[in-house]
Amino acid sequence: MSSSVLNTLIGENHDEAFLGSTKTPWAFEEGVTSVVRSASARDTSHTTELDPHNVIADTLLLWGTEGEFQLIRWAERFEGDIDSCESVRSDADHRMPENRRKAFRDHLVEFLGGN
Repeated sequence: MSSSVLNTLIGENHDEAFLGSTKTPWAFEEGVTSVVRSASARDTSHTTELDPHNVIADTLLLWGTEGEFQLIRWAERFEGDIDSCESVRSDADHRMPENRRKAFRDHLVEFLGGN
């Protein structure tokens, strides 16, 4: 991953040791195969099968309004069902971290109490 992408996602002052330990399992052929298999098996069930009444953590819901797969009505359902839910809409599709990197990072940093 390029340093500019990393800086966009986690800032310039990230912990290299932590980052290295996070990337290490995926740096070998078996890890790459595992990531590819996981990615190819994904579908919307990870969103539609979630029972929002079981979510007890503070929740930041970053939702792209241009997505064809993750419908706005799902976002509205989560907003109503999760007690501590902050919702932010963006003119991105379901890949907001890729489509609106700066906005995604800024909202995430603010939510997590960063600078």
